[in-house]
Amino acid sequence: MSEKSEEIVKGENSEEIKSNTDVVTGYYEQDGYKIHYEKVGHGDCVVFMFPGACGHSRADFGPQLDGFDKDKFTLVAWDSPGFGLSRPPERDYQKHAEEKFFYQYDAETVVKLMAHLGYDSFSVMGWSDGGKSALLVPILFPAKVEKLVVWGTLAYIPEKYKVMWRILCTLEMWEEARRKEYIKLYGNRETLEKIWYKHMSYTYTTTDICKDRVKEIKCPTFVLHGKKDTMIPKEFFDHLVANIPDVESHLFPDGVHDIHISHAETFNKMVQRFLLD
Repeated sequence: MSEKSEEIVKGENSEEIKSNTDVVTGYYEQDGYKIHYEKVGHGDCVVFMFPGACGHSRADFGPQLDGFDKDKFTLVAWDSPGFGLSRPPERDYQKHAEEKFFYQYDAETVVKLMAHLGYDSFSVMGWSDGGKSALLVPILFPAKVEKLVVWGTLAYIPEKYKVMWRILCTLEMWEEARRKEYIKLYGNRETLEKIWYKHMSYTYTTTDICKDRVKEIKCPTFVLHGKKDTMIPKEFFDHLVANIPDVESHLFPDGVHDIHISHAETFNKMVQRFLLD
C-alpha cells in the first residue's frame, strides 16, 4: 500500500473515505449495511473482486491489490454485506439469503456499488464462495460485464459433497496464519466461528446456484483451478470449462484452493494478460 499522505474525500451514500494516490477505502450504505470496499489503482481496466466466504478484501486479495499494474488497472474489492468490515450488522439470512438468494443479492449489490463509484461496465473476478456471485453477475447483467475470471469455485453443490464439506469446512482446517488473521478481523475466535458456521450451514441448503445458466455467460471467461484443491474437486472446474461458451482455462498441477496466493506471481501475470487482451 502506498506510503503517501492520505486525504479525506466525501462520497455520496458513503461515510468519509480515506484515500491517497493508489488506494481508496470507504463504505457504501444499503439495506442497513455499511459495505466496506477498497479501490486500488487508476488504470482503464476496471475490475471488481469477490473474496471467499466471510472474506475480507485485503486478506483474500493482498497479492492482487499489491501486485497488479496500478497504471493499467483499477481494482475494487469488498467485504460482503454482513461480513468482515461490512458489519455490524451481521448478514440477515432471512431477508438477504432466503427471501433474496444470497449470491444473487451480492451480485445485484455489486452492480449498484460499481454504478455508485461511476463504473457502468467492468470485469469481474471471484474466488471460492465469491466465485458463485461472480458467475451470476454476467448472467443477470450481461451488458455490465466485460470479462470474467473465476477460480476455486462451482455452480452447483451435489449432496455427496455436503458431508465432506462439513468435515473440511472447519476453522481447524484453515492454515494457522489465515485463522489468526481472521480472528483478529472478527475480534475473537468465538465471533468468527459463529459467523463462519452460520454461513456454512446456509451453503449446505443450496444445491443449484447456476448449473445450467452458466451457458448464458456471453463475455470472455477465464477459469483457473488447482488440481490438488480438496475443497473444490476438479469436476466443478471441468463443468465450467465445458459449459461456458467463450472460455479459456488453466489448471495448476500442484495448486490447492488458494492458487492466487500460493502461485501469486504466475496467477497475476496470466490474469492481467487475459483482462488486457
